[in-house]
Amino acid sequence: MTVVASTSPVRLRPAPALDPPSDTAEPPDAIPDAEAVARQPELPLRWGRAPAAPPRRIPPPVDPEQDIALRRALRRLLDVCVEIMRGNRPLVHLRAVTTPAGYACVTDQLAARPTIVARRRDGRRPRRASPPVAVQRAHIGRPHPDAAEVAATIVTGEAVIALALRLERHETRWLCTHLTLV
Repeated sequence: MTVVASTSPVRLRPAPALDPPSDTAEPPDAIPDAEAVARQPELPLRWGRAPAAPPRRIPPPVDPEQDIALRRALRRLLDVCVEIMRGNRPLVHLRAVTTPAGYACVTDQLAARPTIVARRRDGRRPRRASPPVAVQRAHIGRPHPDAAEVAATIVTGEAVIALALRLERHETRWLCTHLTLV
């Protein structure tokens, strides 16, 4: 293809067709005349323009009091989960911070994971110091004013456990409806 310079945007024009040389045919003109070039279709190119960005989704407005209540409920739920993982609390204590359907989901996830601190055969805790178990980080997403999705990490000595959970507001309380341990 050949490029024809002009003051308008750069346009690419197809190169003229050339046949292979033969002994009987006359040599074709390598450069087409100006009229042939003017009849060729133009391909406008847009150099330097970025594609338009998709419209940004504006998050729903959040009531500051509800945000404080959400953070308190999340802290309480994560503290209960950490204490269950350490073996300090039974799974039944999750009933206060989960919905009835969410309780089955959360207990299935936490019961499948062994406690961090093993107990002795007589049921008492060992005397040695237990590894520290603590919430390292929690990120809250608000897809709806009455729902929150959380990604959190829990540090257990040498291991890190990630968990994803969903909290929904039921009347005045935030309750966990789903929890997944990774």
